[in-house]
Amino acid sequence: MKRIVYIILFLSVVASGQAQLVVNVSDTIACAETNIVLTASGMDSYSWSSAVVLDTNAGDSVNTEPIVGTHTITVTGTDTSGTDTLIVSIVINPNPTVVIQSSAVNDNDFVCLGNSATLTAISDTAVLASVMWSPSTALDTDSGVSVVSTPDSTIIYTATVYNDYGCSVSGTKSVKVGTSYPAFSVSADPVTICPGDSSELTATPTTVVSRFTWSPAATLSGSSGSLILAGPTTTTAYTVVGTRDGCSVDTTITLNVLVPPTLTYTQSSGGATIKLDETDIITAVCAECVSYVWKLPNSTLFTTQNEQIISPNTAGANIIKIKGIDSNSCSASVNVTVNVDSSFAGTPFGLNELAKDEVKAIQKGETMVVSAGSTIRQVAIYNLLGEQVMNKAVANKSLEQISIDNLSTGVYVVLVKTDIKETALKLYLN
Repeated sequence: MKRIVYIILFLSVVASGQAQLVVNVSDTIACAETNIVLTASGMDSYSWSSAVVLDTNAGDSVNTEPIVGTHTITVTGTDTSGTDTLIVSIVINPNPTVVIQSSAVNDNDFVCLGNSATLTAISDTAVLASVMWSPSTALDTDSGVSVVSTPDSTIIYTATVYNDYGCSVSGTKSVKVGTSYPAFSVSADPVTICPGDSSELTATPTTVVSRFTWSPAATLSGSSGSLILAGPTTTTAYTVVGTRDGCSVDTTITLNVLVPPTLTYTQSSGGATIKLDETDIITAVCAECVSYVWKLPNSTLFTTQNEQIISPNTAGANIIKIKGIDSNSCSASVNVTVNVDSSFAGTPFGLNELAKDEVKAIQKGETMVVSAGSTIRQVAIYNLLGEQVMNKAVANKSLEQISIDNLSTGVYVVLVKTDIKETALKLYLN
């Protein structure tokens, strides 16, 4: 046990005649929050003055509890022989601070029976002269900044830290012992996902569970809680640890990630720039895909068709996004650029230049006349975004007139199927 000895300092001044002022100081060097007692003798009456707070300014004894620093206290004694004055100097040193951290803080200071917790004394003093712990029960040592406790039951530990001035402060920390293990189940909804999708992982307690911790955290929405969102790009096994009063149980659940379809494309232009009156046939190549979403400059098509006839009416780079979807609803996407020149390959509204072999299409007022050297079976009209705006079956004719009064002015692609071939023509409606 450390003993603290107080040195009593007697200060005296011999004045003229027989008068003698004596001051007894309980401590001239002390730690913060220490009560200092000053007692004067040798005179008939006394007055005290100081920048520090005194409990009284008169009498033979005063008390003070100065702040950290060096202070002076002046006492003046008076009797029939005269007046004497004495100045006393007091040094107050700082106390350290202490906060005790526990490795079991996340478990409300619980450790499971048989496990350990590390206790660490944290102080504002850079170098502590010493740290003492009590009781020493279940500790690996009773001194030092850090100790390890392996208790059989709850223990409250006290850490007393001393700085280089010999000043001290104490703090306490409990280490509690848990003996019950948690129980819980884990599920995934859905258990199989496509890349880019997510699944809800749920831990459902069947007994008391203080907390859940999930890993690996890289593809999770968080690392703690009973409900977590998981978004891995490949099949991943997740571990969840359930904890109750420091006792832990872990289990693993696997989230399956499907392989997405492989999507590429071809385009009839080969990526070369086309004219305003030309078309680019884009074909999505995807063996696994069962449907497609075509995002055109001004519209979106949902279709099972993997091919579109594109004839943009805007010069420059026109971006078309194709998403292919497989039978598992997994998808892949590609972007296709159709570069368009601001000029025309032929003369707008010059029908002769648009005729191809045995198939022709011309406008006559509010009708379109389609003629062919063989029997026409079907005529379809598409706008410049690749959207079908008209489709008509034709029976045993080589000449067909089709009403187009509902179509606005612009450029259209006419797809004509005959007995012997399929022909795409450009038609200008005015």
